[in-house]
Amino acid sequence: MKNVCREKSISSTISNKLSTLNVHHPALGIITTLLLLPALSSCTDSVDPVSAKPEDTVMTTKVMLDLHDEDSIPGQIDIFAFENSGAGHLDSYQHIESSDDRTIEFRSQSGEKHVFICTDGQRDVYGWACVNSFESLDKIYLDLEKERREALCATAEEIVNAGSGITHHMELRKMASEVVLRSIRCDFGGTGYEGETISDVCVYLTNVNTQCALTADGHIVPMGTANQGGLDPDDVESFREPDMIFREMREDIGRRSSIVGMSFICYPNTSVREGPGTPFTRLVIEGKVRGETFWWPIDINREDGTQEPGIHRNCRYVFDIVITRKGNKDPDTAIGKETADIRMETRPWNEKEEQVIPFHKARISLPAEEKVNDISLMVFADGQLEESIWRDRISSKEDLVFEVPLVKGREYSIAALANLGSPPKVTEMKEMEEMTVEIKDGEAYGNGIPMSAMAEGIIWGEDEEIRIEMIRMTARISLRIDRSRLHKDVTMNVRKVSIGNCPRYVRIYGPSRATSRYDISELGFRLDDSQCHPLNTSGRQGLSEEVSLYMPENMQGTVPSEETASFVEMEIDYRSSELISYDSPLIYRFYLTDDDGSHDIGRNCHYHIAVAPEGDGLSQTGWRIDKSGIGPVIPLFRMHPGEYAEGHVGDSLRIWCECYPRTAPFDPGYEELNFDKGRGIYDYRVDDDGHGVTLYLKKPGSGIVYMSAGEPINRSGMVLVKVKP
Repeated sequence: MKNVCREKSISSTISNKLSTLNVHHPALGIITTLLLLPALSSCTDSVDPVSAKPEDTVMTTKVMLDLHDEDSIPGQIDIFAFENSGAGHLDSYQHIESSDDRTIEFRSQSGEKHVFICTDGQRDVYGWACVNSFESLDKIYLDLEKERREALCATAEEIVNAGSGITHHMELRKMASEVVLRSIRCDFGGTGYEGETISDVCVYLTNVNTQCALTADGHIVPMGTANQGGLDPDDVESFREPDMIFREMREDIGRRSSIVGMSFICYPNTSVREGPGTPFTRLVIEGKVRGETFWWPIDINREDGTQEPGIHRNCRYVFDIVITRKGNKDPDTAIGKETADIRMETRPWNEKEEQVIPFHKARISLPAEEKVNDISLMVFADGQLEESIWRDRISSKEDLVFEVPLVKGREYSIAALANLGSPPKVTEMKEMEEMTVEIKDGEAYGNGIPMSAMAEGIIWGEDEEIRIEMIRMTARISLRIDRSRLHKDVTMNVRKVSIGNCPRYVRIYGPSRATSRYDISELGFRLDDSQCHPLNTSGRQGLSEEVSLYMPENMQGTVPSEETASFVEMEIDYRSSELISYDSPLIYRFYLTDDDGSHDIGRNCHYHIAVAPEGDGLSQTGWRIDKSGIGPVIPLFRMHPGEYAEGHVGDSLRIWCECYPRTAPFDPGYEELNFDKGRGIYDYRVDDDGHGVTLYLKKPGSGIVYMSAGEPINRSGMVLVKVKP
């Protein structure tokens, strides 16, 4: 379908003529606006700008809108081209009612233009009549109450050389941001409320900024506020879509994690200090414990150490919450860390790390993952399985479509699982909550990373499209080495990297943790030899390239068990001017920790680790750095206790050789030992490591013990043994 557009250039014509006549009067601004109104209301052909400069020509310029989302082609599009000099007068204006194409065209005079694009801007063409310069855009305001989830207002701004023949890319950024409550549970263990649940739960935003200037960016403070200090039903009802700031939960919050996926929409609020006119926006959980109402208000993106606190435009703030204490009696006082374990991720709204499953009524499409080998889809009604679909041998380039019959008026829950290898055998929804996946020893996820998703409260025909975030059950650990602080004579080449205490099982819907050594794989995810090659490259300033390991979620908390806390182990070939790893490699080990210092390794999280050894790289001892295989570069061969040993009949003598490297071929002198044993002088037993022997003296006489080592030592030695009566 072609663009349906209305193009007008009257403002440019007026401003250019006034400039030519050199007329300056305040009333002319009003005249300009009045003249602009009929032009904007017309739907006839384009009116080309009348240039004050004969050499200027009207040109067509192409712009590609970067939306970062295949399904988010906007509805109405308004394009303004301003002169990129002086007062920045309007050169041309274009209105597009709808488009199937991301590439759009606008007409303007040739030359450098300041182009501003607004999509779904909450107004018709009459509403833009006041715009005659770029500065006048500052007086246009957006209202959150008028926004729609499916068509949130977005803007883009760029300096464009009109008529150059180049297609210019302009990134659309939403003014609003999204706050997502991804999962929630409660655990009142160790308190007087142990075992209790939270009932009558509703979730909402308070102190919501409801008004923003169209050109607002960076530091933005509230210009209007909804739900100030607490829930206000009148404020909620004033919204075109009330569920943007208020939702009710259908189930109680218990110890089992609920993947709720609640999404809320708000305008930015980056207030530096909280005050009467600059309240912080909060995510509030309201519910009852033992019939008493409590509130758990959470400041959004205000935790200690946050570099850019507050809510910024076009961002997503994703929460996973575990409530551990009763809440406040005040909905506007933020809770502390002692009341709830809160994990929050911040990322640009256009960043899409998770796979999504779009639903179109009863039609479910799964866009390709990096690798999707199999998909299992289960439809539940009233907790009972009604439909189960399994697909395997999926091409990552295809779009998989499910046809699911849904009955009008019934409420459904749909579970989606990927890369499990076989369909789960369940008949009830509650069985899914305890289901686990076993990760075999050394599993390299050749069939793809296991993923899960859950959508609840689905009613046929209620929504045109429902989205579920496909959550990976694993964490990704990306590792690199910084060798810039090592002494120049030290080389360290990694030959193996592995996950120690890698969980064997992971719960499909989490949270998941290993609780004993029986939950741990003997052989975790690992990289060997050539797979470790990127770690042995030397880039800028001694920093290597990166490798990635994967492991199932393992939420160990702040006091981990040595048996179950996961760690990374690196085996390294080491050499310096004095030391070398002849016998066994140098081993580095370190626990994996989260940003808050806990040993929680969460699903669908990406951890970046840089290992930076210093000096000789051997400064620590013990478990973290095992250097038992490190020895001197010069080969060593020394017999003990010396060249002569004596004892009496009935005694025992031990003779051994200290040599390095211990991997060299070694003979403790079997020929001579057996000869003297045959003479009856002594019997013997060779040490377990083969580098020593114990003689049991039996009768007077003399014998020898002759030991030798091969490459790279190439030395031998002899001890004369004297047996006395």
